[in-house]
Amino acid sequence: MRRGAGAPRMRPAVGILPSPGPVVWRASGLNSAMLDSTNNLFLSTECGINRVAVRSTLIPGAITVTATRPGLTPAVGTIPSVPVAIAGGLENALPPRL
Repeated sequence: MRRGAGAPRMRPAVGILPSPGPVVWRASGLNSAMLDSTNNLFLSTECGINRVAVRSTLIPGAITVTATRPGLTPAVGTIPSVPVAIAGGLENALPPRL
């Protein structure tokens, strides 16, 4: 296989550690098609790739997700969760563009 090319169904699964902060963990991606595999703290990958979804709570703070796989350096991603004004159950402003 070429250097930098992924491999289908790479094993072992990627371990995922969400921060203990203002977050509701929602693992998804490829695992959503596999029985009993969503919302776990690990994900299978296809060609070395997958994705996750996290849901913030009403408490602002940093959301950090760490991904680990034996033999590789851990990857860390942090997303800020900021307070918003809610009126009648709805937010009136659009989020900032990234």
